[in-house]
Amino acid sequence: MKYTENAVSAEKFRTNPNQIPLNQKKKCTEKKEEVMNIRELLKSHYAVNQMIDIKLEQIAELKSLAAKVTTSPFTESRSQGTYTDRVGRTTARIIDLENEINEEIDKLVEIKIRIRELVSALTDDLHRAVIERYYILNEPWEKIGEKMGYSRRHIVRIHDKAIAFLEEIYRETA
Repeated sequence: MKYTENAVSAEKFRTNPNQIPLNQKKKCTEKKEEVMNIRELLKSHYAVNQMIDIKLEQIAELKSLAAKVTTSPFTESRSQGTYTDRVGRTTARIIDLENEINEEIDKLVEIKIRIRELVSALTDDLHRAVIERYYILNEPWEKIGEKMGYSRRHIVRIHDKAIAFLEEIYRETA
């Protein structure tokens, strides 16, 4: 399903719920849950990416802990049950985190597909480059400006124009 299909404009999300007719309240609420506004979608990419990185760090820490548990010189003197329980719990936690990472990666892939569809609607290469560098590559404004030969301020203006264009497309297709 394309991101723009069945979309509700961001303006509808900002309206007072008391001003929306009852029959549209339910539709608006359902679509609001289904579709984020453009800025939220673009920012969600970064958030999901960060969660994956955090979980990968946790896995590395747990694997390090598991290695320490299995190579400890004191394991001989401990009861076999306690040793097995610690290794088992650590291994189970690693597996759980790996499953969570796989779920987060699936979300990230979905978000990237939706972002790619949005970005492909941009006709200006400069707009497209700024949006991709900022949201997909997570580059800071200064670095983008440096690479593209513009000031930070100008890059932000280009970004704002691109977002305005995307929101206009979003409203027209809603």
